[in-house]
Amino acid sequence: MSATTSAEPLQEQLRELRDRMLPMLQELARQFRGRAVPGYPVIVDDVERGGYFGIALGPGYGLYVTAEPDRLVVQLQTVSWRNDVHAAAGRERFGATPRVTTFPISTAMADAQIRDFLARVSASWHKQPLLIHQSDS
Repeated sequence: MSATTSAEPLQEQLRELRDRMLPMLQELARQFRGRAVPGYPVIVDDVERGGYFGIALGPGYGLYVTAEPDRLVVQLQTVSWRNDVHAAAGRERFGATPRVTTFPISTAMADAQIRDFLARVSASWHKQPLLIHQSDS
């Protein structure tokens, strides 16, 4: 069996996840329009050629679903701010450090589990220091 043949089920699962998640991503983008940095949010959709799709809420904040050789994963890109002096006591930690966290994802997950990934990136974006206007309602 060739590598291309074994990757086809993952591509099909990625397409299925895109079909389920695209309305969620579009709604999240609609909610952030006017509150994000000019030019953001951006929905990326390159399943056919690149093997990924997702959303960028701003520089350093994004959620991307991608196909690895043997599984589908969600890459959550956030920025780790140095705004908690006590929690970092005893270890070195720098502000504005980019962080990428990877979680497995599958088509068997419920929509609520998938929305949890979107909530994580949204919550992280809202924790940015000195940007109070972004959390005002």
